[in-house]
Amino acid sequence: MKTFLLIAFLSLSKLTLADVAPAKFLEVQIPKVVWVPQGKVSSALIKVKVVDGLHIQSNPAAKPNLRPTVLNFPKADGIEALDVEYPAGKPYRMKNASENISVYEGTLELKLPLKAVSATLGKHEIKGELKYQACNDKTCFFPKSEPITIPVEVFKN
Repeated sequence: MKTFLLIAFLSLSKLTLADVAPAKFLEVQIPKVVWVPQGKVSSALIKVKVVDGLHIQSNPAAKPNLRPTVLNFPKADGIEALDVEYPAGKPYRMKNASENISVYEGTLELKLPLKAVSATLGKHEIKGELKYQACNDKTCFFPKSEPITIPVEVFKN
């Protein structure tokens, strides 16, 4: 009887684990260093690889109830992040949905312009985060954020 209950429990557990969130939704690749001329603007190119079989919401998101992908870097150490350039989303239709939404799949690139407003010459690190909502073909998971640190070298132009 105990063996039967254990087998039944494990079988049911497998069924309920089908939509459990994967351990990792995406991978972020940052540049080794971003060179920014003092008082001027340069850009960091941040690559985001979404795990196969998943997508993340685009920016802007297709509907108000969906969380857009947002790259956020507060001004720090004399370096200011300007408006991020997001790629265009791709149309996607979830199972049983009546219309498409706009998403990112595969690898995408986010362009982050940085301005060395009052930064001293030399090495700096700016810290920010990538906020996103990942989904598969049936379910959207809770929104998440990924911390990002970018090494910046400010030089005299």
